[in-house]
Amino acid sequence: MKPIIDYCQENGIVVEAYSSLAPITTYPGGPVDIPITAAALRLGITPTQVIFLWVRAKGAVIVTTTSNKERMKEYLAVNDLPPTSLTHEEIAAIDHAGANGPPPGPGPSQSEFTSFLSSSSSSSFHLSPLSRILSSLSSWSSPSPPKDASLDVDLEKSPLVLPLPPSYPTTTQTPPMRHPPTKITLVGVITILLLSITSILGIVLVLGGLLC
Repeated sequence: MKPIIDYCQENGIVVEAYSSLAPITTYPGGPVDIPITAAALRLGITPTQVIFLWVRAKGAVIVTTTSNKERMKEYLAVNDLPPTSLTHEEIAAIDHAGANGPPPGPGPSQSEFTSFLSSSSSSSFHLSPLSRILSSLSSWSSPSPPKDASLDVDLEKSPLVLPLPPSYPTTTQTPPMRHPPTKITLVGVITILLLSITSILGIVLVLGGLLC
């Protein structure tokens, strides 16, 4: 990677790198908390705004997004702050703390990679740790996996393979069986029909007698 960066610097080619700021700014109890908090108290701004000022001082571009309206106002307010709000000592303290901070996850040891881009120009910047970039670089030199490696995929590490939802026992409801009518039921139905017919005939006879 370093030969590529050197070639770009010699030929005036811009090198752009991406690294999430959250791992190096929100690590619980991390060394970066101390210089960021001190600068935030001095300037009366938030720690996030201090980091944005630090990125601007390094000549890097801030790419951010949020769906929270108040947080977006916090981000945009950095544009109203002077680019030189942070002192050289504060910038150097953040650089030093970021280089000594623990990486936010498994990957190459921090002692192997303590800086990403350094030069004598004022536009050089130091973003550390760059876990995502370092992980991708380390994968370039790893041997090719066997052809049947797809049969043994780590579902927790592969973003392209989604675990199947847990299976739950299913129950099938069978409709109640209909039993054939018994003799007692048939006798009852016939009796009710005969009584109904008898009642109707009685009513007809009574009406006929009244009319006559």
